Amino acid sequence: PISSVGRTGPQCEFVCPSPAPTPVPVVTTGTIKGIVTVGPGCGIQTDPPTPECGPHPYQTTVSFTNSVGVVSTAITNANGQYSITLKKGSYTMRAKGGDRYPACPEETIVVESGKTTTKDISCDSGIL
Repeated sequence: PISSVGRTGPQCEFVCPSPAPTPVPVVTTGTIKGIVTVGPGCGIQTDPPTPECGPHPYQTTVSFTNSVGVVSTAITNANGQYSITLKKGSYTMRAKGGDRYPACPEETIVVESGKTTTKDISCDSGIL
């Protein structure tokens, strides 16, 4: 470090400037994660319900849009799980369904800097 001479008293002493503060990185992104499911799996529900009739993981693409258009996409794995890092802001997200079924709703999500938000999506199989 470069020192400077400063007068601090009758005996002229050297005074070193304070070190520059370490810059703190600014986090401008957050993470959205969740599970996409489709259900029901059976037309006739039993009591108690059978596991094969409940919601199942859905492998699909989840798109994230804002006022500009599609910003990014995430692909779910075999367990229906997805995770994506986006810039902070408000997004509309939608899991891709079929022509008619499965029908997946649009969801609004807010990405907060440095935070992880969980948002699961339930798609309708069309089975009554």
